[in-house]
Amino acid sequence: MKLILPFLSFLFISTLCSAELLENGDFSSKVKYWNVNRHPHYGFETKTDVKNGELHLSELRDTKQGYLNVAQPITIEEGKTYQLTLEAKSVPDQNLGCSIGDHKVAQVSGKRHTFKTTDWEKISITLDAKITTDSKWFKKAKSHAAKNKLNDKGTTWGSKKRPSPPKDGGSTSLAFGIGAIKGEVALRNISLVEVK
Repeated sequence: MKLILPFLSFLFISTLCSAELLENGDFSSKVKYWNVNRHPHYGFETKTDVKNGELHLSELRDTKQGYLNVAQPITIEEGKTYQLTLEAKSVPDQNLGCSIGDHKVAQVSGKRHTFKTTDWEKISITLDAKITTDSKWFKKAKSHAAKNKLNDKGTTWGSKKRPSPPKDGGSTSLAFGIGAIKGEVALRNISLVEVK
């Protein structure tokens, strides 16, 4: 019994230290909290579908402008490290980009994963925060993202007016995003936690 209690205490403390930062990472509520291809001025719409806890995207284009096909407002702190885990599938040699940061001013930490097969691949990436989330913006952005749903075209839209980023330049309109991929991709079981 003496050996079990310290182990259970360690598990409890570890769980508290690594709280999930993403909402609806298993897509059980379809695309609630997720912004999928929210930039119609690029002149195309990503086709979107959720089935069996999997987000399926097609007609993706890599615009080479850091375009995010899937994003969610989150809170992070400058200097902290975050662990992203997910399962994804696409085609071999296709690159899936993952990032956190202020994409408006390019204070972004990002990495890419290159697919090796057409099967589901487990991806684990660490990202360092270069900026801290502005709390006022986050509250507005999260409320806005909670309204997102699939519409009849298979694209996600919340209200038409999105929260503007802070104007002082010292904070961030922060998003976690997955993009930089062409063609099709499927995603499931997405998780983001602080690791240090």
